[in-house]
Amino acid sequence: MFQLCLMYLISSLAKAQGVLWYQGTALYYVLRVSEFSLPAVSPLIYNNVLLSSLLTYATLLFQVAFPFLIWNKYTRPFMIIGAVLLHTAIAVVMGLFWFSATMISVDVIFFDDKSYQAFAQRCQSLKAALERRVASYIDSLRLAPWVQKQKFLVLYNNTCNICNKSVLF
Repeated sequence: MFQLCLMYLISSLAKAQGVLWYQGTALYYVLRVSEFSLPAVSPLIYNNVLLSSLLTYATLLFQVAFPFLIWNKYTRPFMIIGAVLLHTAIAVVMGLFWFSATMISVDVIFFDDKSYQAFAQRCQSLKAALERRVASYIDSLRLAPWVQKQKFLVLYNNTCNICNKSVLF
């Protein structure tokens, strides 16, 4: 874990010495290189000067803060979420999938078993809450007067699961 923090710190300090990084234009120039750009997404970033500068500074700030804030139990989840978002963006926008996958898998080492279990429970409770909310919304649609007044004729052949479920509605 110390090596990962050292890597983030050295990377950020090396970037901070570069003119493009402290001027906020590094991301603009990186995304203009055809090997590191996704044609559908990259122009959306480098054509927006404010967004390009903001993302450049955010990357630099995150990498400087990571080695220090990751050790605090209160800021650790935010730093890991930030690392996952940063490396997911690198994978999508720059096409560096294997680098990003490796970095994400190394970043999550900072979570212990208790944290993983709490995360799994939180995901299950969010899923259950979402299912309840969707079910209540569907029930409210069934009771809505504008739905009850309508009569529908639905033709289906009883072989499609989606069709069978939609007829139940």
